[in-house]
Amino acid sequence: MGSFQQFTNRQIQENELNKSYHIGATISATSELIPGVFIGQLLKKYTHSCLIDLSHNQQIPQKELDKFNQRIIVSYHNCQIISAEVIM
Repeated sequence: MGSFQQFTNRQIQENELNKSYHIGATISATSELIPGVFIGQLLKKYTHSCLIDLSHNQQIPQKELDKFNQRIIVSYHNCQIISAEVIM
């Protein structure tokens, strides 16, 4: 039980990959799970990846969005910042 708590309470380490990414930024990304480039909003930062909200993405079919609960985790290596503004 202690190891699970350590895992969930682990601090995100800021590094060269993630320091320029900020919550709410508009991100373009690629993933093996979704064909092509897609755009979403950064919801949460991790040390080597980030959680992206795809709910406002009109290019991905609804069936695909539902499959991933409208979110996907992507490596910073596969992301690019489009805008620091929040999509609404």
